[in-house]
Amino acid sequence: MDIQKTVQELELVRRLVVKVGGKEGVEGILSGRLKVVDASDPRPTYSPPGIRGDATVMRVDRSKRPVYQTWVKEVLHMDLESDGPDEFDFTKVTFSPRGEAGGIQVWYEGLKAAGQLAGSLGLSDLQAIRKGYWHEFAKVLGDRSVWGLKSAVRRGLSTYFAPVMTTYRGKVNIRWRGLHWEASSSDCIARFPKS
Repeated sequence: MDIQKTVQELELVRRLVVKVGGKEGVEGILSGRLKVVDASDPRPTYSPPGIRGDATVMRVDRSKRPVYQTWVKEVLHMDLESDGPDEFDFTKVTFSPRGEAGGIQVWYEGLKAAGQLAGSLGLSDLQAIRKGYWHEFAKVLGDRSVWGLKSAVRRGLSTYFAPVMTTYRGKVNIRWRGLHWEASSSDCIARFPKS
């Protein structure tokens, strides 16, 4: 009898974990990032960090420098980290496909030479999206890989990396990839809407 009761309790716990979004949902509730609200309340008050009342408007605290990986030797465009709007609607972000053949390095050098890195998303923006309504952004992103070239870094003597936001199984991930990568048709940069 005790084993059967324990199995039933474990099944209830399993269903609860699934209902709150799996491991990520449980971690969000335990950390205080997510809040459980009464479903019968017609006016839920929850708004994730980084999000204004509208689920697609992201807030970015540009007064703080983003935290980089420990292997980063140099942030190449520290002066651009604070550039960009404090709030932006990610449904109005424009995606620019890679314009030239070759690796991402060629694309990056072209944007840098044209002075177009400042209007692009960087690590702070990608992190704000990741902390906010990433599932909504995943719908906008589709199968694109968005490079945060404004936040390019140097790892070794001549090895350069940048953050890349991708979707996998409906979830948004931020990875660091080398600029030496060969670009694919899904690679793009995202630019802020012009005010």
